[in-house]
Amino acid sequence: MSAHYMRTISRQLCEIHRGFNQTGARVGRALARRFAEDACSLGQVLVIWQRRCNQRRQLARMETRSLADMGMSRAHANREATKPFWRA
Repeated sequence: MSAHYMRTISRQLCEIHRGFNQTGARVGRALARRFAEDACSLGQVLVIWQRRCNQRRQLARMETRSLADMGMSRAHANREATKPFWRA
């Protein structure tokens, strides 16, 4: 999935959240609000995970000289690049 697609999903989930807050029926409003908040949070997490994947992929492709300019060794870059996307 592209980062643009993930941002679009996150934006749409947040709009749903706002819509529930504005038009939710009196009965179940709290439940609808909670669902919408969770959906918005999930969308934001997905965007963060996508960014991490992209950044780690770019880090793995960088030349050793560029890494040295940033003060990073090849070994450190490899450790960072091989982390799972859900791990910060």
